[in-house]
Amino acid sequence: MNYIGNNESLAECDIEDLWDLYLPTYPVDPFSISNVNVSTTFNSSTYTWQATFTFETNLPALGKVSYDPSMDCYPTCSYSLSQSGPADNYKVDHEIVVNNLVPSTTYCYKIEAVAGPDPAGSCLPYVTGSFSLTNSYNPIYSIVHSFKVTSCQIGVAWTTKFPSKNNKLYHRKSGESTWQIANASGGDCRADRKYSAAFPVQENSTYEFKVCTQIDGATYYSDVMTRQTQLCEGGIETAGRAGAVTPPITVNPNPCNPSTVITINVFEDSQVDLAIYATDGRLVRTLASERYAPGVHRIPWDGSDAAGKEVSSGIYFAKLGMGAANYTAKIVLVR
Repeated sequence: MNYIGNNESLAECDIEDLWDLYLPTYPVDPFSISNVNVSTTFNSSTYTWQATFTFETNLPALGKVSYDPSMDCYPTCSYSLSQSGPADNYKVDHEIVVNNLVPSTTYCYKIEAVAGPDPAGSCLPYVTGSFSLTNSYNPIYSIVHSFKVTSCQIGVAWTTKFPSKNNKLYHRKSGESTWQIANASGGDCRADRKYSAAFPVQENSTYEFKVCTQIDGATYYSDVMTRQTQLCEGGIETAGRAGAVTPPITVNPNPCNPSTVITINVFEDSQVDLAIYATDGRLVRTLASERYAPGVHRIPWDGSDAAGKEVSSGIYFAKLGMGAANYTAKIVLVR
């Protein structure tokens, strides 16, 4: 079987005398594909595109289009998807329609033709090419904001219609000009296309935020949303008492004799490592090393080391590692 193909609008191969046997009325010319055209139409009800491939063959043949998205999240074109023309309908004018194509995506395609009564023994010319689809709407959708305004933070979850990269949450306090950025969890090109991020806030304040995503090299932003925070205590949003923002780590009582409680404010689900150190850098005791859910968590320390022995009076440091961030609080122990 002889394959010849290129990126031009014409592909051909020698068919020799096959058509003398099958359909003598047709000339025995090189079997070719020509006059390829790809037109696209957007379906507003499904938010997808339709592509119509038209082409001609100089001999009656069966047509087939193979295609694949060629975008950031799918860099290799393998022609894994296909659509064929009507079976047993040999013709020279072909039209094949492909549905449910993804907006904001470049597609590669290969058009093939099979001639003769014995396709396995026929010559298969093909034409390759590509086309790009624009977006007819913002691909960021299903935004759930403020799903957890607890522990003085705002959490935002969103879904992108298509696989995406560089998902971020822009946020700022109302009245401020500079946007702060929180990277979304989960990495790029997630199969479920679901992302989330959180940022710390102050009580009784108004915040603005927007979602940013990148699909096939194009950057998109959601509309700016606002959220008024109330008061938060113990991981549950409450009202009725004035209060300050809960910092990542606090110690109370401090000074202590000998026990105290270390309160940590976890902004998003993350690995938490909390340990007590002496002033010379010596590890005294590890209090926590595990994943914590978002919220306020209280961890006691009874003034003892890892062996359960009481430590002497003096200054100690509670060091908190939370995700990629690190915090330190000084503890004064008085016996």
